Amino acid sequence: MATPASVLELLLDTLDSLVSSELKRFQYLLTKNMLDGWFPIPKSRLENADREDTVEKMVSAYSHEGAVKISLTILRKMGQNDLAMKLERGTLEEVILKQISSLEQDLQKDDRYKYIQNSTLPGTQQVSGVLIDMAKHLGNLQFRVWEKMKEIVQFTPVILNPNTANRWLSVSDNLTSVRFNNIGQQITDNPERFAQYAKVLGSEGFSSGKHIWEVEVGDHPEWNLGVAKETIDRKGEILASPAYGIWAILNRNGVYQSGKGEPLAFEKLKRIRVQLDFTSGEVSFYDPKDMTHIYTHKDTFAERLYPYFLVGLAGGANNPDIHICQSEVSLTVMASQ
Repeated sequence: MATPASVLELLLDTLDSLVSSELKRFQYLLTKNMLDGWFPIPKSRLENADREDTVEKMVSAYSHEGAVKISLTILRKMGQNDLAMKLERGTLEEVILKQISSLEQDLQKDDRYKYIQNSTLPGTQQVSGVLIDMAKHLGNLQFRVWEKMKEIVQFTPVILNPNTANRWLSVSDNLTSVRFNNIGQQITDNPERFAQYAKVLGSEGFSSGKHIWEVEVGDHPEWNLGVAKETIDRKGEILASPAYGIWAILNRNGVYQSGKGEPLAFEKLKRIRVQLDFTSGEVSFYDPKDMTHIYTHKDTFAERLYPYFLVGLAGGANNPDIHICQSEVSLTVMASQ
């Protein structure tokens, strides 16, 4: 975790980005049970609290790390996804810097590193004032730092936008899972939200390039996966077909079909890879287990597209969630010329 001082600065900067009404909303949600096993802050402790007081009370109640976690949860609940990502990125940068410092300290204790520092290349003499070529002798430092970063970083290519979620859907706190909720929620009917059917969109849209994400569907009996255009009708009853601006595949109790109604001869798809090539006008679906091609929509895309999900009743499914899978962060090492 980042140092206590840096966490306080990051949290204060975050709350400074909220206008007065948003801060009041943030403080109100602090008095609610936002995370299982976490006690809310009593309302009386937040009365007349300014931004600095609010940060202090969060840290006192939850510790520095917990204050960041609860802040991320509340910001996402408020639809402040950009602010949440900024806070998450800030804490991650602090963690990485701390890991780099730790690795450098480890190297100082490493006998092999000390040997390199004190060694002279054959046939040469050490000249006063000449600097050691650290890039040459410690070329693996950056790689070791990256290996440490991979233990910390969790990258999800798509996160859900809870402001679009139909009231019958519950989106997880980390915005990567969604399930059908048997009890409809009382939520604001904002313009982005789907009023009909249990649908939700991703937070980020695409208007160029290639994009890939994978979705764990398990044995869930009812779902749609694909992309939808930005101007899709959010309030009316529409079909999951290209005619309505949706390019998807559908599952109804193990019977799969395209959004055009074409049957797809597959059984028990557990995980779906969605591959969008905006420029070529293609949305393709694969079984990532062996990269078997499932279906491809071909069209001309005239506007931004968003990842699209519909989730129905889970029935007797082992896991009621539809989950967006994390992607492994990779590193390419190139030899210097």
